[in-house]
Amino acid sequence: MPNKRQQQIALTLAHFYRQPIAKVSLELFLTIGLVIFLGAFAIQPTLATMSKLVQEIEEKKEVDLKLGQKIAALSSAQTEYASLVEQRNMLSDALPTYPDVVLDLKKIEKIASLNSIIITNLSLSEFPPEQTEGASPDLSLATRQSLPVVLSIQGDYISIRNFVESLRNNRRSIEVKSVVFSLKKNRGKESLSASITLDLPYFGIK
Repeated sequence: MPNKRQQQIALTLAHFYRQPIAKVSLELFLTIGLVIFLGAFAIQPTLATMSKLVQEIEEKKEVDLKLGQKIAALSSAQTEYASLVEQRNMLSDALPTYPDVVLDLKKIEKIASLNSIIITNLSLSEFPPEQTEGASPDLSLATRQSLPVVLSIQGDYISIRNFVESLRNNRRSIEVKSVVFSLKKNRGKESLSASITLDLPYFGIK
């Protein structure tokens, strides 16, 4: 037979659990237990996934930033390349990789005409070798060469001087090596003439 003290404790506990506060405490305990369970087994994987997604978003932001920098650099490079292409074309006009003799002589004749100069004689002491059609020469082997041209012209001093200056200032590089003046008499009239030695430089392979 349980003693009187044990019976009192059993009655006290039974009375306690019949009270609403006891029921609430039990429900609260179970709720906390459920939350802990969900945190350990359900929410934790979700948090891990969210953390991974945040990391991926940060990595993609960094990639996007680098891509934007590359696009900006590419745009700048394209602008610079366009400028260099224009300069390259100007350089090619001034100093071609192969001389276009007919075109160069036509330029000289046009400059003479614009300055009221009469060309009485034009000669080439040598002629560049023919360029093979469709050939792509190795420009690393190219050296600076020149095509010598000798002109005999007539005109007054101012016209001859302007002609020489126009040759020097032409976009196509033309080197004036020498100018020799002479006076000639024709039917009692004196006329000024000059012998001009020119060099048309170019890069070519010997």
